[in-house]
Amino acid sequence: MKKNNTSPPRRAWIALIAAVLAVTAYFLYPIVQEKRALARLKESGWLWYPDTRALLRPTDGGKVIHDPDDVSLLLRYVNPRSLRLNTCTRLTALEHLPEDLQTLELSFCTGFTAVEHLPKGLRYLTLFGSPDLTAVDHLPAGLQTLDLSFCKGLTAVEHLPGGLQEINLSYCTGLTTVDRLPKGLQKLNLESCEGLTAVDHLPAGLQTLDLTLCT
Repeated sequence: MKKNNTSPPRRAWIALIAAVLAVTAYFLYPIVQEKRALARLKESGWLWYPDTRALLRPTDGGKVIHDPDDVSLLLRYVNPRSLRLNTCTRLTALEHLPEDLQTLELSFCTGFTAVEHLPKGLRYLTLFGSPDLTAVDHLPAGLQTLDLSFCKGLTAVEHLPGGLQEINLSYCTGLTTVDRLPKGLQKLNLESCEGLTAVDHLPAGLQTLDLTLCT
């Protein structure tokens, strides 16, 4: 049998070096991943503002992140307060959103059928042009503005937070009735809701109501 010629002190040093390398890798990994996420942001034409922690895609061009894994990576390591996603056609759900996210805007993310697990601190939510969206439930209690325009698969809007001040349902052609609106609602846009047959129990403090082209 071949003897192990490594002396105990040498083995101890090897074990110590291995432990130091493991700890170093543990702390460096998040930093490397964050840099990778920011590099991917830059390559994809997105803008990141660290001072305000706003993440958005510029409207004048640039590639769009279509891969849900890319979005998950960004959310994990960038942690924005404002998140805007445009034309993420493969995106069907958003998980692990930052708890202090205040603004979420999804435009033409056509894979969405429902919205769940939104952060409690969310104030502004836009789901523009999501034709497969059929329901919006369990919205955060502190939500102030809700934009569901061009969500043509939406048939009803129920269980809305009491603090909502503005709702945009324009071009939601599948919508048939609007009822039980928040008491503090100030602005309601129902333009071109062609299937709308009834609007009941409007809040007393409502300041603006748009029923243009509601035939």
